[in-house]
Amino acid sequence: VYTYINSLEVKPASKSEITIQLYPNPSNEVIKIQCTEDIESVEIRNLLGERMSYETNHIKEVNISNLAKGIYMLNINTTSYKQQIKKFVKE
Repeated sequence: VYTYINSLEVKPASKSEITIQLYPNPSNEVIKIQCTEDIESVEIRNLLGERMSYETNHIKEVNISNLAKGIYMLNINTTSYKQQIKKFVKE
């Protein structure tokens, strides 16, 4: 005997409606961040997940000259509590 139960609908989480661009990418000195919202903080992590850098307060660019060559993830948090992760290459 089967009983019909209303199905649970699962919807994917909506993407944050912010647009973020990093340039130049790849870079060896500074990565500039262009964002449609104010940036609260940025965090750089290597591909092992280790934190390499953390900065706060309306960041528009990040100095990456002290990083070794490689691929990194830039975790960007806005003042409206939205988050986006972007990949960049340090030459």
